[in-house]
Amino acid sequence: MSTAFIGYGSTLGFADTQAGSYTTVAQVVDIQGPGIEIPGVKITNQDSVSAAQEKLPGLADAKQIKIKLIYLKTAVTTLYGLYRLQKFWKITYPDASTWIGFGHITMYDPNAPLEDAIVMEITIELSGKPVFTAA
Repeated sequence: MSTAFIGYGSTLGFADTQAGSYTTVAQVVDIQGPGIEIPGVKITNQDSVSAAQEKLPGLADAKQIKIKLIYLKTAVTTLYGLYRLQKFWKITYPDASTWIGFGHITMYDPNAPLEDAIVMEITIELSGKPVFTAA
């Protein structure tokens, strides 16, 4: 039997310190990320065996957290107030496992469609390696 569960109940919060008290972002619909990419660094040389590329793992590059939230003026005001400020961002899954990363908001993108909910998409650029803690 599968142990999968849906994302319903996941939360996103921000704080000034990693162990601080996190303010939860209201009305979040979707959370994407944080991703991490470890590129390969080519070290192939004239003495490489089997005429094949040789690579070492390079520096990790934390990717973005992307969120979509239902328009709520207090949430938008709070997030827009974080303009150019770096914060700790914590994603908490329904099983209480967490991702914590340090970064700043790089994009505010409101969308007011004719026949759908007004939403805001926000992108957070992370710096350093995000930390996963299993609950």
